[in-house]
Amino acid sequence: MVKFIHAADLHLDRSFEGLAGMSVDSQMEFLEVNQKVLENIVDAAIQQEVDCLLFSGDTFHQSRPSLRTQKHFFEQMSRLSDRQIPVFLIFGNHDYYQSERYWFEFPENVYLFTSEKVETLQWKTRLGETIAISGFSYTSPWIQTEKIREFPNRHQVDVHLGMYHGELGKTGNYAPFQLSEMRQKGYEYWALGHIHVPVELSNQPMVIYPGTPQGHTQKEEQVEGVLLIDIHQGTIEKKVISVDEIQWVTKEVSLANSRTRQEALKEIENVQQNTVEKRQLIRLRLTNFEHLGKDFQTSVENQEIVHYLLENVRQETSIKGSIWTIELTYEQENDKIKIEASKELAEQLFTSYEDTEEFQQILSEIYGHPIAHRLLSETHAFHQEVLQKGQQLIHSEFTIGGTEE
Repeated sequence: MVKFIHAADLHLDRSFEGLAGMSVDSQMEFLEVNQKVLENIVDAAIQQEVDCLLFSGDTFHQSRPSLRTQKHFFEQMSRLSDRQIPVFLIFGNHDYYQSERYWFEFPENVYLFTSEKVETLQWKTRLGETIAISGFSYTSPWIQTEKIREFPNRHQVDVHLGMYHGELGKTGNYAPFQLSEMRQKGYEYWALGHIHVPVELSNQPMVIYPGTPQGHTQKEEQVEGVLLIDIHQGTIEKKVISVDEIQWVTKEVSLANSRTRQEALKEIENVQQNTVEKRQLIRLRLTNFEHLGKDFQTSVENQEIVHYLLENVRQETSIKGSIWTIELTYEQENDKIKIEASKELAEQLFTSYEDTEEFQQILSEIYGHPIAHRLLSETHAFHQEVLQKGQQLIHSEFTIGGTEE
């Protein structure tokens, strides 16, 4: 029997994006969430008495992890060393490997794949099973070749595992691969990384993206955790272990029964106070609010209500829910301008503007001004605030929907 945990895409240095209204103290607190998530993974590995722990790339959010992040990571790996649990780690496109960027030596129980050339490591579990693990790492942000072709066929061992950080497809910038070629290798399990949404591509053999264990943006609501894999006499059992500390959720509230702004505000506050599980970052969608008047809508759109709610959270530590943005969902569409286009297209357009370089190019005249450039560089929330207000304006003024052909 071989038992291990498969984790990927922790992005330990990554900040929580889009929280423009949060205080600096709150945002610093969120950075510590990443450390706690890693501790939760290590706790699970120790409690489950696993044979090893696999990190399938982008453990760090950048190729130059902060000194603080490195120190905490090595401390947690040392906890596993005390329990004689080895760790196998590949580097992805975000944390591509460059040895000179690490302040400490990796603990002896951490086995690194440091080359873009596929390597295979062999070892024995405490019960004597022979294990082979094949993998590679990024040493630059892109790998455009199909690395799967370099993987060896199954070795004569009890279990052969593959570690692969890349994307499904014939071409791409992130080690594209074909599922059929993975199957031909004869491995029992492929531990994938790169896609933040949990996806099982195949169950025989198992080829799985566990997804990121902790969401860092509103797009990462679909978080499951890490995978506990148990291989016994050719049978594979999979169990999801939740390790996140903060959840991104979307909630909808109707204000049809709120006769005044005071009643509406109370209804909104109840959303935060009724959060009883893990801490939540809430995107709130309001419906049936038109009767409350234009002033109410303006207070929502200019984030006045959000700032008020976040201040309450800072003062009342027992409140686990934080409403970080409020959207107005208009029921009456007659007065809106109709655009014949798919909603998917509209979302894709906004996605392109989330890229920092694309955004700054569009506003090149502003960013080209020396004083404005300095001010905007110091205001990291500007980019997210512009996108949020742009989306709110489009939703309030336009109806987007294609026609059936």
